[in-house]
Amino acid sequence: MAKKTAKSVKAKMPKAAAEEAPESAPAEKEKAAADSAVATPVRKRSASRKAAVAAGSPSGGRLIVVESPAKAKTIEKYLEGKYEVVSTMGHVRDLPKDRFGIDIKRNFKPYWRVIPARAKLLKELRDRAAHMSEVLIATDPDREGEAIGYHVAEEIKSANIKRVEFHEITASAVRESLERPRQINQEKVDSQFARRILDRIVGYRLSPLLWKSVRSGLSAGRVQSVAVRLVCDREQKIRNFVPETYFRILLTLAPQGRPDESFVAEIFKIEGKRRRVKTREEADQIVGKSKAGPLTVQDFLETEREHHPAPPMVTSAFQQAAVNRLGMTARHAMVVAQQLYEGMNLGKFGRRGLITYHRTDSVRLAASAVSAARALIRENFGDAYLPTKPNFYKNKRAAQDAHEAIRPTDVALTPERISEYVNEEQLQVYRMIWEVFVACQMKSAVYDVRTAYVGVSDRTDFQFVARGESLRFDGHLKLTGIPKKEGYVPQMKKGDVLDLKEHKVEEKQTQPLPRFTEATLVRELEHRGIGRPSTYASILSTIVERGYVQKQAKELSPTELGEITNKLLIEHFPLVLDIDFTAGLEEKLDGVEEGAADWKKLLADFYKQFSKLYETAQESLKDKKKEITKPPIDVFCQSCGRPMVMRWSRYGKFLACSGYPECHSVRDIDESGGVFKVLDIEISPTPCPLCGSQVMSRRGPYGRFWACMTFPKCKYTRPITLGVACPKGCSGEVVRRRTKRGRFFYGCSSYPSCDFTSWLEPVAQKCPVCGGGFLVKSKAKGKNLIKCPNKECTHSVEVAVTAPA
Repeated sequence: MAKKTAKSVKAKMPKAAAEEAPESAPAEKEKAAADSAVATPVRKRSASRKAAVAAGSPSGGRLIVVESPAKAKTIEKYLEGKYEVVSTMGHVRDLPKDRFGIDIKRNFKPYWRVIPARAKLLKELRDRAAHMSEVLIATDPDREGEAIGYHVAEEIKSANIKRVEFHEITASAVRESLERPRQINQEKVDSQFARRILDRIVGYRLSPLLWKSVRSGLSAGRVQSVAVRLVCDREQKIRNFVPETYFRILLTLAPQGRPDESFVAEIFKIEGKRRRVKTREEADQIVGKSKAGPLTVQDFLETEREHHPAPPMVTSAFQQAAVNRLGMTARHAMVVAQQLYEGMNLGKFGRRGLITYHRTDSVRLAASAVSAARALIRENFGDAYLPTKPNFYKNKRAAQDAHEAIRPTDVALTPERISEYVNEEQLQVYRMIWEVFVACQMKSAVYDVRTAYVGVSDRTDFQFVARGESLRFDGHLKLTGIPKKEGYVPQMKKGDVLDLKEHKVEEKQTQPLPRFTEATLVRELEHRGIGRPSTYASILSTIVERGYVQKQAKELSPTELGEITNKLLIEHFPLVLDIDFTAGLEEKLDGVEEGAADWKKLLADFYKQFSKLYETAQESLKDKKKEITKPPIDVFCQSCGRPMVMRWSRYGKFLACSGYPECHSVRDIDESGGVFKVLDIEISPTPCPLCGSQVMSRRGPYGRFWACMTFPKCKYTRPITLGVACPKGCSGEVVRRRTKRGRFFYGCSSYPSCDFTSWLEPVAQKCPVCGGGFLVKSKAKGKNLIKCPNKECTHSVEVAVTAPA
């Protein structure tokens, strides 16, 4: 990895994070572009270029426009100066943030605005395009990339604009794509516009209703709200589940005269039917009859089972595997995949993209890629592992098949060959993609399966079964690893007498459906037709970041805020929360892209139904907040005696005086362990210097702080410091703050005059090695550490885990 410069590190520090805005639709592309590399989006002109621009004469050059600097750098390597490649750094236009931005009466006309941070960049692009013989838009090959390309074309207003797609970023793929330019696909653009406008309509109309009904700052989304509903519905099923007791009966048996060949059989059928043993008495009766014997083999089957390789990776399968196998979040896995797609410097192998485009729902593979995989399999594993014909996989019915499956761009670049040029996460993701791709063209593994049905020779009222598998041929498992198999059954034949060596009765209870994880929620979204490959990761991160869903030990469960919001939306906007309707809308949007549906008619049909619900909800939700915030029993304001009511902030619930705005008193609560507890007010030993009143701890959007008890009459506040002097040597101390996205960081109490920030928590201890003024808490390889922040100092001590403040 390239060494980070001081400038690049500073760019990632929390000062900027503290000013984060709520996520908007283009955030994923913006983030991917920003994370991909630290590079100049539009390079400075040479003297000759400046002269050409000043003279107003075209240079005759050719310009390629992409989204990210890393992608630009990789492509430019292949073109040897024949093209100039520039980056837009993500989206360049969007709907305005300060107003609705859609004229419903003028056939849903959107009012696109240049993103302020992109205005200067677009001006430079316009200047360059004016002096180019050809401008090629090479944004990502999906709907969002097509829309970015459309916006760029609209802004630079050049007559010689064409569109090219890079499904993989390799020298051959780039050159081939440049030979096949096309016009911007307006149907694909219309489909993306329709999605954006639908999301704006739902978000702009529903969110203010939630502000009035629950709390300010909430948001509703066309797809995110349905995802929250899935999580809430699953939680309700878990709560409603009534466990049933049943009993497992296990017999340890051996063929008569062969005591060393024991195996385990489990109760299978009772009275000829498969059912559970529901009482201890019934279990004891079956055990008693089994002991009385004689037990014999009533039937013995020998079959084979093929274990087929997994199909080539699509986005949903990739995200599930990254979550389950690598422990990543779906969103982070997509960021790493974007880096591999856009390319990196691989030393002696040159700069290149390592995988094909990673937002896809197709299992299709290029014939050349399959041939390369088969050659590698023959060379490394032998003909025994190579099928006679290439393995072919069918797409799901709704797959759009716009791109290939996710695969390595060059299968000869094994994970081992690139390991010294990529970081650990990139290597893990690449290895997973590489192995799945190669394995999908290998032979299936073959297991020998033995199944024995056991019972008392003259009885038919119950039967046991034992199954065992042994690997005959490892096939693709030779590459991906052989899973551990349990169960052994010796060679037997029908009628063989068995000795009962041991019996066991286990009391069990039926279990509810498990909570969703990120992996299983992605699978459910795909199965239900909610969202598309490019949106799964952002859906998951959004519902967690906005406080509707919480993640604990990888399990997703709704917060109380999420359940209240979900209930309100189902009651008043059943159309928006209807899972089948949302899936149907996704199909219609796909139809727009395919030219089979008109996007404006789609919007008009939706809005006709939605607007009726909206008008009704405006009236019915007027007094909903009073119902939701009814006061808990026996909790009263310590300042004025009025009852306290429940309120929500984006960081959790708290109690507020029902006399607001006359009284601003608030109390923190703790509901851990299912017990409701009102926390004591923390009083500072130092009184208010302005009015002499007590000073209490309050919670704000960026963390806790001290404030005068008489607020708002007296507006005195000061930060709660950690007792650590600012490392920059100013008069301030280190304080704990929170970004708008909820992540904690540490800054100087003298901000903005001092800009010190750190993600690591400082500790008020001098470094015993270098004498530095403070240490920091850190974590590495699962260990909690106290270490010196000085990179040249090696001091680091493992410490016990402590609860966060």
